[in-house]
Amino acid sequence: MSVRVSWARDSGIPVASLTGRVDSGNSVECADALRSGIGDDDQSLILNLSRLDYISSAGLRVLLMMAKKFTEPGQAFGLCELSGGISEVITVSGFADIIPVYGSQDAAVAAIAGDAAPREPATGAPASGEPTEGAIELRNSVDMDILGENISDIARFTIEKHEFKHPALSAAQREKAYSAITGVLWERVEGVMIRRSQFLAGMFQSAATTLEDVLADADG
Repeated sequence: MSVRVSWARDSGIPVASLTGRVDSGNSVECADALRSGIGDDDQSLILNLSRLDYISSAGLRVLLMMAKKFTEPGQAFGLCELSGGISEVITVSGFADIIPVYGSQDAAVAAIAGDAAPREPATGAPASGEPTEGAIELRNSVDMDILGENISDIARFTIEKHEFKHPALSAAQREKAYSAITGVLWERVEGVMIRRSQFLAGMFQSAATTLEDVLADADG
């Protein structure tokens, strides 16, 4: 599913509403659509994410790129109406620490107009039944390919997020940081894969043991 960007103006402020999903496959398309909707005289931008179903680290880089366009005095940028899943990604990535996030479009417009303070997305423990880190399922090599791509984007996003509030890194610093971050993340992936393998082995062992118990009861 591709991403669709629709535009409106609320109290003169441009509002881009994103529908669908933003990932590495359409992040360039999304960035182009957002850039093309901003006028030369626009000093602010609100992104309404109420209809966004999924955003990857590549999508986060698009949002960060747009935020960088509105960092001068008198300019403003904000996100609003995040769903639970999108809110979680925005929060755990640290994006909400540097970019204002609002509960509603009205709140975003009021805040940018100087009438209210930004509201960060709600945080908390996963709801009952939602997977935790130990339950991550990597089904096949395709999953690994996608994850590898995300690891690269996570590393770049982390560096760019740091540079949003601090001086830009040198080329040597960026290369060293990128290598170190991706190395650590792949170590975490390998740990997940080992746990998955152990979990599957345990399931087969439990199945075999249960069968033996059933047969033993039948013989008895």
